[in-house]
Amino acid sequence: MLLLHLLTAWGLLSTVCFARLVELIAIARSAAADHGSDSGLVSAALLALLAATVLYLPLRAARARSSLDVLLATLAGLTLVFGLCDGPFLYRPPRTASLSGQTVLITGANSGIGLAAAKAAAARGADVFLACRSPVRCSAAAAEVRLSLGAAGSAAPVAKPLDLTDLRSVAEFAAAFQRQAQRLDILVLNAGFAAGKDDQRPAHTAQGIELSLGAMHVGHALLTKLLLPLLERKPARSSATEAPARIVTVSSEASSLARPMHSSLFAGRGEGDLRGELTHAQAPLETPSALANLLLGRIPAAFSGLGFAGFSPTYLRAKLANVLFARAMGERPLRRGARRVLSTAVGPGFVATDIFANSGLHSLGGVAMGALTLIAVRPPHMGVLPIVRAMMDDADSVDAVYLDSMGYANQFDAVCWAAGGCGGEEAARLMQVTERLIRSKG
Repeated sequence: MLLLHLLTAWGLLSTVCFARLVELIAIARSAAADHGSDSGLVSAALLALLAATVLYLPLRAARARSSLDVLLATLAGLTLVFGLCDGPFLYRPPRTASLSGQTVLITGANSGIGLAAAKAAAARGADVFLACRSPVRCSAAAAEVRLSLGAAGSAAPVAKPLDLTDLRSVAEFAAAFQRQAQRLDILVLNAGFAAGKDDQRPAHTAQGIELSLGAMHVGHALLTKLLLPLLERKPARSSATEAPARIVTVSSEASSLARPMHSSLFAGRGEGDLRGELTHAQAPLETPSALANLLLGRIPAAFSGLGFAGFSPTYLRAKLANVLFARAMGERPLRRGARRVLSTAVGPGFVATDIFANSGLHSLGGVAMGALTLIAVRPPHMGVLPIVRAMMDDADSVDAVYLDSMGYANQFDAVCWAAGGCGGEEAARLMQVTERLIRSKG
């Protein structure tokens, strides 16, 4: 019985450490950078030390031949991990920070991170507009924001629904928003979904672009282009110290596993792999990490009959495109007479949302994901904190950077590990190809 308790403790602690791995990596990377050390080597050493400590605690307790001691040691290990990830190392905005007078538009705001961002912005005095595909769910979410504790601002759904899989819907939405709102200070590009091997979504957008890239990148790129004049417009009573506008692109820490954009991006019109010719839902994951391929690809695929589903490379590519887009927007020259527009990419980490609802998980796989979400991952009101930083922290500290799951700022060249960094040349080329797609298919 004691052995069973020990194995259960190890299983639980290993699961929690895996679910919180991106936060632990962010803390280790930051600690290494603060001491001017080789971030990769020191991060690996710190993570190994933490894992050894957490897993050693139950083993040490088991030597006393007491199941109660094993339980207490397990709780100590969990407290250590949760304390590191959700304690003082996690960014929290100052209590006095305010978004009063700011107009915020958030896509995918009817649930999860988007809804949490809407509540956080409204609680700090912003006038929040919610963009959703379902008008009914959008209205319900807006009502929830208005009823949320401490909501000092306002919340309203945009009159038109937003379907990012159809560029015509994006254009209609942007026109409706500009009729409804007099200004725009913060645009949060959040809407997205976790693409799985066995989900039931169509393979392409209405314009024939691979679905994940088309919805999460191209659709948002068009929305940004159409609303950029509103972001750049200076308020009627402008001053030398006026607040800049902001574009917050919600990516994912999964972008660090994405390979570079396919070489066809730099050949001809750059559209050789944008319709799923090579990168599609059924393609193998093939990240540079053998462990990631095993845990996120091969093992779930082996148990697909039980309702498990592996990650799709289309999701990784779309999230890499989000970071490249944020870099390209951050490197735009300031137009004369226009308001400064900041650009920040954010990887919130693994947050307890319904993002996996239609990813192909079902049966035992769905139950396992539900249990993992309940036990190990952050709730949305904490997962949203890096996005809150992007919305309201000092301009120079969040402009043209990637905020990781702890809210730490990283230069674009230092993220996107598998792609060798989110380089400026790749970002510029992706934007060039995206602009052409928008013009030809919008």
